[in-house]
Amino acid sequence: MRIGVLGPVTAWRGGDAVPVGGARERYVLAVLSVEVGRVVPVERLIDGLWERPPRSARAQLHNLVSRLRAKLDDGVIITRPTGYALAAHAVEVDLAEFRALVERGRRAAEVGDHGVAEESFGAAVGLWRGAALADVDEEFAGPVRVGWHEERLAAWEGRLAARLALGRYDEVLGEVAPLIAEHPYRERLYEVRMVALVAVGRQVEALEVYREAYRTLDVELGVAPGSALRELERRILRGEVPVARRAAPAVAPRQLPLGLVTPAGRGEVHGEVVTALRAAGPGLAVLVGPGGVGKTALAVAVAHHVVERFPDGQLFATLGGSHRDRVDPHVVVGRFLRALGVAGAVVPEDPEERVALYRSTVADRAVLVVLDDVAAEAQVRPLLPGGSSCATVVTSRHQLGALVGAARWTLPALAVEDSLELLSRVAGAERIAAEVDAAGGIVALCGNLPLALCVAAGRLAVHPTWRVAEFRDRLAEERRRLDELSLGDLDVRAVIAAGYRLLDPSARLLLRRLGLSATPEWPAWVAGALVGGDVDRSLETLADVHLVEVLGRDRVGQERFRLHGLVHDFAAERVAAEESSAERDAALGRVLGGWLVRAGVAEERLGGRGGPDLPDEAIAAPREWFEVESGVLTACVDQASRLGFPEVARGLAACLAGFLALRAESGASRPGSGGRQRGARTGVSARST
Repeated sequence: MRIGVLGPVTAWRGGDAVPVGGARERYVLAVLSVEVGRVVPVERLIDGLWERPPRSARAQLHNLVSRLRAKLDDGVIITRPTGYALAAHAVEVDLAEFRALVERGRRAAEVGDHGVAEESFGAAVGLWRGAALADVDEEFAGPVRVGWHEERLAAWEGRLAARLALGRYDEVLGEVAPLIAEHPYRERLYEVRMVALVAVGRQVEALEVYREAYRTLDVELGVAPGSALRELERRILRGEVPVARRAAPAVAPRQLPLGLVTPAGRGEVHGEVVTALRAAGPGLAVLVGPGGVGKTALAVAVAHHVVERFPDGQLFATLGGSHRDRVDPHVVVGRFLRALGVAGAVVPEDPEERVALYRSTVADRAVLVVLDDVAAEAQVRPLLPGGSSCATVVTSRHQLGALVGAARWTLPALAVEDSLELLSRVAGAERIAAEVDAAGGIVALCGNLPLALCVAAGRLAVHPTWRVAEFRDRLAEERRRLDELSLGDLDVRAVIAAGYRLLDPSARLLLRRLGLSATPEWPAWVAGALVGGDVDRSLETLADVHLVEVLGRDRVGQERFRLHGLVHDFAAERVAAEESSAERDAALGRVLGGWLVRAGVAEERLGGRGGPDLPDEAIAAPREWFEVESGVLTACVDQASRLGFPEVARGLAACLAGFLALRAESGASRPGSGGRQRGARTGVSARST
């Protein structure tokens, strides 16, 4: 039989629990277990069972012991003339085993056998199942429990001391903090924690532990820390407490996702980034571009290509910059530390100390860090390793201009031939070659965006019976194009929507109203007309996250912008879903009216008749202006006629006709003839047209 008192009073037979009865039976068994091998007088048992013992107390005690004896093995409880006892040869009591293990641990510690000491103290502490005698009357259990719990705490301190000697500081730090919370006046626990913190290089925290101990003892007990604790603080301040040397982990982290093949069309930039990362000294490569342009794929491919330069590990983290729930970089620092072999209990809670430990850990190592989908520079800085042999690759939709000194590449959409190569890789080279014109149509409708092309190619691959031309025709339906560009967890609409949701309200308004523009490309004034106000800040925001592309100034001096075709489709969806027809018509009316005014002024000047200056620009070169804007004007004529602006459609058509007539006449005239007369005649012709 085995009796347990280091917790609720329990009996076991061959590993199976044996019920010992009610409170009185548990009390008797507990008293006998404490005095195992010795006779407990009847009077002592009776006094513990009854505050005012009845006349039948002896008989009741006899019956109680008989019931208890029937539940236990024969010979466990023996009767003597003066009382009862547990037979030492017939029962094991966990308290006796605990004390034997503690004694073994003490002897081992005295001779420096810290491994045996740690094992013995650990086994002793492991025997406890909670508060001793947890279900026994407090009058008996209370005084006994105090002494036993002191023994337990001493055993715990013995194990902590053995682990300190063995250099197992992470385990020490993991155990000692809750012990201090439970025993705030135990100075030896503060000492252990301070030594362990210094050993792992956290001297500042160790001194804070001393101050915590000082405050607790002074405020609650009115005493100062003892001499041992005060001396330990002085030694830490003098730098006399040794700091443990950290060995590199046996296995370096290998966290890179799969990505061994250079993405289609990225060979040149791939080579440039690889060269930058292989150069001596720390490197920081930043890959920026719109969502779906292939930044992550390129970063991972580059990282795989340079693994031999970073033998101590490759770390990878996605920081959620395109989502609302962005990842705290200090959480990532903790993950990186654990991946680098630093145990969780050793990782500091203080963000600055955590970053300091991270940089110290990688200082002498060659580690590559890949940070994907970064929202801002503040997410990057804590994760930059300080070692000269380390390097970092960052991907972001933002420019991250404040990362001064970084090598930066902006990834554009693919060239047509590279887009066709991507389709061929996934959907099959023979299949694409057999319908190359239709494949070119898919490329154009996907706007050469790698994500969209991957989805299109994937859909063709999983539908081998589809003709390429059939899928092209499905994509050509503007209202369902984004629906077609979804495959599993690859979804073009979702990628664009993620960026849209993070915009401020004014930038969201501008982006969706740009879906009303007749073409994805437009001069700057169109944006202001769409929202009816200043849009400089919103345009800057959209350009920074690559939802709008800045094209620079055209040949007549206008600043021009462009939406990717699929972003334009998304914007058109959002403006239809989020704004009323009246709001859309008002915005569209302002833009179409703006085109009509500008075209009218340009036509007047084209005919040599002058014309008023526009509030935002003067069309000094009307012919060049028409050359630049003729495609947009043609699209506006179509849009105005379809959407209920017939007067605008007629006016724009007339202006375009005048320009086209002039261009035709100029091309047919003799060299050297007078431009003004031709212009005048063309102006009359344009008006009559």
